[in-house]
Amino acid sequence: MTAAPLGPGGTLVLPPDSNSAAAIFAGHPSFWAGMSLYFKSGLILAIGLGLLFFAYLDHGAKFPLEIDKGLMAIGGTIWIAGLVWFAGSLVKISSLRYRITQRLIEREQGVFRRQTDSLDLARVKDVQLQQSFLERMLGLGTIVLFSTDTTDPVLTLSALPQARFIYEALRDAVIQIDRSRGIVSLS
Repeated sequence: MTAAPLGPGGTLVLPPDSNSAAAIFAGHPSFWAGMSLYFKSGLILAIGLGLLFFAYLDHGAKFPLEIDKGLMAIGGTIWIAGLVWFAGSLVKISSLRYRITQRLIEREQGVFRRQTDSLDLARVKDVQLQQSFLERMLGLGTIVLFSTDTTDPVLTLSALPQARFIYEALRDAVIQIDRSRGIVSLS
């Protein structure tokens, strides 16, 4: 088994010939997964900072003798809320971890209360790879698995590095499991 380092997010493991429980991927999604959350929290940070700046503007008074304290309190509160939202987004994404083998997918998430879910690849009916233009430029992708699992019939693995390789390995593993069970796809 040969491992190819991916950096801080995880390690991509090339599948061996015979070991069916070998890892395909183990690690975190890219921090690009939270880009929309970062943008929204950044917007709130900018609004709060703008209100703080506006509170210090000269409204006919001698600076800094008269400061609009109400506006400053609102701006500070909004800025702190944006900062907490941004930090929470980072913690949420960094606490998410995937382990993908040729038999199952495990998803661990949570900081204070850790939750681990698993999906047996024998239950997977379809595997899709989705890549936006930005994800293609960054070498990332989102893999969507459709299964007969009752708790999570659709499992989305967002912002995975080298997603094309992971997608092909998952697709081949699902086909191999189906063939070993005597199931042949007509499509």
